[in-house]
Amino acid sequence: MSKWIKETFEVEIPDYPYSTKFDRKLTQEWTYEGPDEIICFAWKDNDLIDISYGYHDVAEDEEDKKAQWEYLVLHAGIPMYPARITFDKDPLLLSFIRQGNAPDEDEYLSKYIKNQKVFYWDGEEEVYPINEDSYVDHRYKDEDGRKGIEIIKKKPWMYTTTWPMLPSQLIETGYFLYDKEKEEVVKPYPKRKPQITTQEFLYVYYRMIDSINNFIDTKCPSMPPKKREPYVKYRDELVALQEKAEFYWDKPWMITFPQDPRQPRDDNYKIETFQVYDGPNHKLEVTPEVLQEAADSVNMTIPPYLRV
Repeated sequence: MSKWIKETFEVEIPDYPYSTKFDRKLTQEWTYEGPDEIICFAWKDNDLIDISYGYHDVAEDEEDKKAQWEYLVLHAGIPMYPARITFDKDPLLLSFIRQGNAPDEDEYLSKYIKNQKVFYWDGEEEVYPINEDSYVDHRYKDEDGRKGIEIIKKKPWMYTTTWPMLPSQLIETGYFLYDKEKEEVVKPYPKRKPQITTQEFLYVYYRMIDSINNFIDTKCPSMPPKKREPYVKYRDELVALQEKAEFYWDKPWMITFPQDPRQPRDDNYKIETFQVYDGPNHKLEVTPEVLQEAADSVNMTIPPYLRV
């Protein structure tokens, strides 16, 4: 294997996890530990590195290195060629590939992820050690005997992420354009993007309200008052979320939903990825008209700052 290094470098990070904005000029340090170079494969027709084909650590001995390169040229076949990625030129990408896909990934993360960053409903942020026992998972059973996990928080936050943020939170998995002459990846790397829009999120949010309204109208009348209370409470908390989460509606993937008593799960539930369909294999385009119709169906008013 090539030279083993342990280096810390600075990297620019988005304003919020998975955001596409960098207005706050935030940076963080990341510690890379591993070989100082690896070899991936790139397509000859477009010079795109395809990390799905894996990577190879580079041989240390010069003779072995030469033999390895010749082997990898043959192994790449007609459509591809081997491409070097070095720490000197691509520290973040090397961290992303090597530390994000290696068998000892968990060991890396436990060694270098010592803090977490939490985001509160009012927009404030705080960083403190993970080992502070800030929350505890414990098993529980609801009144119907269903098991789940509840997170007991010392202080109610809305969103939490590793700190520093992982390279996989900064770089979009996929293809990377390679400059054969410079032997480095073309910058900037494709940045990790949110997989939902505010409009799509709002549509699903209004449909969630519609779902619990229908449940209360059709199922709850025959229930004793005590058994009906959790569903009404959930509906009221869900409706109040539009105002409560005002600071985060431009980054809705961070918003935590109240616990749905019909679906026991941990109390940090979010809609981070989804597809909205209005028929088999047909993605629904959430137009202003579609969104307004969803809001009207639950007697909600779309605030001006949330309109398209």
